[in-house]
Amino acid sequence: MKVVEGDSERCEYSIQTIGNHVRLLMKCKGCDERASLLEKKCRNSVIDILLDEPIPDSLILAGLVETLYEDDSVILIHRMADILRKVNQFRQRPTGNDPDGCSRCKRSPVYIFGKIRGAFMKGLPSLYREVKLQSSGLSSKKDQCKDCVRSTKSDLGSLSLGMDELRTFVLRRAFKISGGQMAVSVEPRPLVSGMRRILVENCSVRPCFSSSWIASV
Repeated sequence: MKVVEGDSERCEYSIQTIGNHVRLLMKCKGCDERASLLEKKCRNSVIDILLDEPIPDSLILAGLVETLYEDDSVILIHRMADILRKVNQFRQRPTGNDPDGCSRCKRSPVYIFGKIRGAFMKGLPSLYREVKLQSSGLSSKKDQCKDCVRSTKSDLGSLSLGMDELRTFVLRRAFKISGGQMAVSVEPRPLVSGMRRILVENCSVRPCFSSSWIASV
């Protein structure tokens, strides 16, 4: 078994490689939060780690109990990490020739995707609302801003496609909705309940003092 230690802004973790199986182990015993991907803080911390680490086959949140996530729950978190990765990349897109003015412009990628990143951290409903808000009415009559606005519109379109793929995955896996039954536009609330269902149905819990997955590796 190969173990790589690391830490994110929020949590300590290690990457375990057992043959061809990669496992992300979150070290949660010293944390006040309940060790669960249903908790926003825990979920965001795992997503933050997956921006830089290899995609694992399984996740373990090891607190007073050990919660093992596999299959669709890992795919879900991977897809959410892909969304955040796009947001971070688009936020760094170069702007015009006026760095000081562009940094304060509410049409700049730094501003728009900074707002979207903040919404992502709050949850799926906030993310969908913010992307819709930033996409509506994005325009500029200033010649020096047109290229920037055009690029940002393209990036918002690419992000929306990724969010559509996330929506499709959640609705199909959580509610067994086929493509023909799927509405073109779905409110964020079913996505929240779908995400919770995927996470609950694709995890197992063990009390670490009796039979630990970690100890058995």
